[in-house]
Amino acid sequence: MVRLRGEFKSILEHRDYAHLSSSWPADNDIQTLVDAADGLFAHPSAVLRHVAYPRDCQFRERLQSALDALSQPGNHAFTSPFSQLDALYVHIMSQIPERILPSAQLFLSCVVHGNSNLPFSVTPLCNVLGSLNVDSEISATIYML
Repeated sequence: MVRLRGEFKSILEHRDYAHLSSSWPADNDIQTLVDAADGLFAHPSAVLRHVAYPRDCQFRERLQSALDALSQPGNHAFTSPFSQLDALYVHIMSQIPERILPSAQLFLSCVVHGNSNLPFSVTPLCNVLGSLNVDSEISATIYML
């Protein structure tokens, strides 16, 4: 919980909202993320990326939407933390704007299937997209994935 609290504080500091760090997110929200992760840091890590990028003022709404995805009817019946993680990624993918969805799907297909014809690796590509003046929506979407 301490690590998550620190990561959320960092998100607030990058937006000059550090004064909110004592009240956001609520302890029960962090506990919900810890419980859903069931020991897998990939789960809260995905939530943190979803909340942090793009660097707009919708961080509260992004966290709430992730928490809502975890509390959908039937989610209490998940049999493993991987199914919780799958549900979270389905939610994140549903947030991709329609205009960039085909590009995101192609990118993911190449990454998942390990297309050896790609002239790049994923991490440097995401770093380059983050440092260039690329459509922030596109680079943020790739980073979240």
